[in-house]
Amino acid sequence: NEVAEAVRWATSANLVGAPATHELPYAHFENARQYRPCDVTEFMKAAEQAGDTAAALLLGELQMWWEPSWEHLQSLNGLCSPQKFGLRRQQLQSLALNDTRCKPEMRFEVLAREGLHAQGTSILIAATRDNHQQAHASLKAALEALGGQFLTQNAAVVDALWSWIEQLVEQGEGVDPAMEWLAGFMAPKVLQLYDKQVEVWHQHCQQSVVNASTKATMRSWLIRARRVYHAAGKGEEWEQRFAELTDTLKRKSSLSAVWADLGPVGAEGAAPQGMVGTPGGMGQGDMQQQQPGQLSGQQSTHHSRPNSIPASPANPR
Repeated sequence: NEVAEAVRWATSANLVGAPATHELPYAHFENARQYRPCDVTEFMKAAEQAGDTAAALLLGELQMWWEPSWEHLQSLNGLCSPQKFGLRRQQLQSLALNDTRCKPEMRFEVLAREGLHAQGTSILIAATRDNHQQAHASLKAALEALGGQFLTQNAAVVDALWSWIEQLVEQGEGVDPAMEWLAGFMAPKVLQLYDKQVEVWHQHCQQSVVNASTKATMRSWLIRARRVYHAAGKGEEWEQRFAELTDTLKRKSSLSAVWADLGPVGAEGAAPQGMVGTPGGMGQGDMQQQQPGQLSGQQSTHHSRPNSIPASPANPR
């Protein structure tokens, strides 16, 4: 019938380059190999519903061979013996610990679920150290794979990541999508991180002349903080926080345009072209942030290096 034909097709397609059918159950799954996307979950379900458990198990093994992950490991549960499942679990953990060809987010998720979050954190940071865009994407993918319930019940996982997260947040807005997602489950922790940066620039604006660079950076942090507040469902709290900021800085006429743009009337409006987080503006993480204490009119030396890491504010605490 059609179901059996579809299952045979999926099996044949994914056997190309893999160990033979009779060898696959005994293959060394912990060995490094060339991975590729492989999602045959629907075919597995179809085979199982048709009563062909052997075909469903074979597809599950192929899925683990080409794209090992915690999710794909779980698809084997109930199709094979507890002993075989335990073996595949051990082999997946070995891959997560040792195989640099595996996706960093997969390695982190597996180790976090196995209680090895310190090792997972080290691997995730090391694998993405030279590629900030990958760091942002891998962090978001890893957090989403673990899920909000797991993270709130295992706070040590996020705690292990936190120093790195703080660095990413200070470097630029590329990490903000991950933080907006996390704010939905750990609002106080995330909002405090952004509030700290807003307060640094708030104090700087109170104590110093506000030049164009300071104004742009203050505006950027306000936009970023507003986003995480709204992602956390704390829009009213943000409006109160914003009102307090405008009141304490109302004497700074150089910031009047910022208040007008980001106040209640323009609260949902897009930022002007060229500002952080706007279509047509600078890419994520590309905007250079002036350091508090920099002389008015003095240009930062960081802007001359394309794609360099934005300067972190001085004395953030």
